[in-house]
Amino acid sequence: MKFKLTNNQTLNFFIKAYIAYLLGALGILSLGGAWASLVKFTQKTTQTTTGIFFKKTITEHHSFSERLPYLIGAIVLVALAVYLFKATAKMFIVQNRYKKYEAIIKGTERISIQELSDITGNSRKVIITDLQRMIDSEMISDYYIDHKLGAIISKKFIPESSTKKVVRCENCGATNEIIVGIPKNCDFCGMPLNVN
Repeated sequence: MKFKLTNNQTLNFFIKAYIAYLLGALGILSLGGAWASLVKFTQKTTQTTTGIFFKKTITEHHSFSERLPYLIGAIVLVALAVYLFKATAKMFIVQNRYKKYEAIIKGTERISIQELSDITGNSRKVIITDLQRMIDSEMISDYYIDHKLGAIISKKFIPESSTKKVVRCENCGATNEIIVGIPKNCDFCGMPLNVN
């Protein structure tokens, strides 16, 4: 029941956080670019000429075809900013969900997916997907999802009616004692053991 964060995972976590902040900054820059394009789109050219007896101001309006690229640029930059803000928000939301799961699971040997759903308010499908990603990235490497029972279970959890069995590793030939129904890797070479 250990929660480990190796150097690679720490690096991965900080890279994701950095990317999220970078996407947010790019979104802000895109909005700034869109504003500049809109200003250029609406800009008029004013010239003031003076003579001995007069002063004349001429305002020149640019044609729509000359200003159109600025309008298109503004629209594209606003769309890009919206996309970047959504991506940033999604990254932060997912990271917060992972932290919640970690806090709930820590110290438990077994908890049902339905209980996690009741606590977090997330759907079972979202929870299973998130937990599998956490397991795959080794954020919670000592757990596995039992889809039949609909629960996340510690690999060290021993059911009350457990049956032990000795199996031989197909990779190195070493004998290992396992508890039937709980996945285990070989104690000697680390390869997954075939319990059948």
